[in-house]
Amino acid sequence: AENGNLLLFETEGDTVVNTFNSDFGNYSDSFRKAFAHESFGYLRRGDDGEEREIENPRLSTVLSGTPEQVKSLIRDSENGLLSRFMFFCINSTPEWLDGFDSYGGDEPLEDTFDAIGEEFSAFTKKLEDKPKILFRLSLPQIGKFNDFFALEKERMQDFNGDRYSASSHRLAWCFLRIAMVLTALRMMDAGTIKECVECEDVDFDATMEIIRVISTHNDYIFNVLDRE
Repeated sequence: AENGNLLLFETEGDTVVNTFNSDFGNYSDSFRKAFAHESFGYLRRGDDGEEREIENPRLSTVLSGTPEQVKSLIRDSENGLLSRFMFFCINSTPEWLDGFDSYGGDEPLEDTFDAIGEEFSAFTKKLEDKPKILFRLSLPQIGKFNDFFALEKERMQDFNGDRYSASSHRLAWCFLRIAMVLTALRMMDAGTIKECVECEDVDFDATMEIIRVISTHNDYIFNVLDRE
């Protein structure tokens, strides 16, 4: 409400689960509404009850944890919260890795990430100074987009039935958002911000490959939550 946007980055999924279970928690509905930038608010009880309303929530959430932690966060496969997340599953490596091997330089990683963060922060302020940026797909890209998700929805319908439809639809939203991010990064590298920008084919194709992987991992999590 105070900042206009929020980045929630939590390395332990249980922390969010514990927040959900607190007296003032249960943010599941807020997560679901924030995905589509739907307004939400709350009204505290008591004589000094506090009322807050967020008209256009912009929330990015990054969580890590185990499949069991996902089950604690999202109770079942039909919970609307499931379709609001993109999942990426990482297996542990069987071999031992050398922890003393340098990543390529003597500069502390914290300094490297701070420098990258400052660059992103400066570009974000430039974007916010623009009243509106119109993002478009080309006609051939729109055709590929529709063809991909038509087949994707049919595939998931065969595997999981109607219960997975929402995830298929919202994955299409995620596709466009990733394409927008790649397009914005390309503008940052070019040093120019256009009021109307069309997605380049290289960014569209990269997004398609990312979504193919995400879709497979989402399917895995869906079946972790629904053993049927």
